[in-house]
Amino acid sequence: MSKELLRLAIAYRRQEQEFGGFSRRTSIRLRALRSGGRGSLQLSGETLPLKPGVMLLREWQGKAHEVLALEDGRFAYGGKVWRSLSEIAREITGVRWSGPRFFGTRDRKRTTSNG
Repeated sequence: MSKELLRLAIAYRRQEQEFGGFSRRTSIRLRALRSGGRGSLQLSGETLPLKPGVMLLREWQGKAHEVLALEDGRFAYGGKVWRSLSEIAREITGVRWSGPRFFGTRDRKRTTSNG
């Protein structure tokens, strides 16, 4: 884990201790998602809705990137306001990405055809 990601994890933990953790409903949902496999999301291909104030964190090439969901459906990143997560993912990586997939707000389950 990078120093930056560790710093953010510690800050989150302090915030959790000060203001409380996840609601019971959210904790149950997270456990259900986690039971689909270690580190995988077993949803149904949908993009998870993001409420205003949600902070997304993604580590890319050793650097942590924080994105804040705004009330108007846009996102704050790097001191600018962006229309979509895909624009931000492209800014970070330099190539086209699905923003929801890059930030983990989309199902990671892969479909296979075994005949």
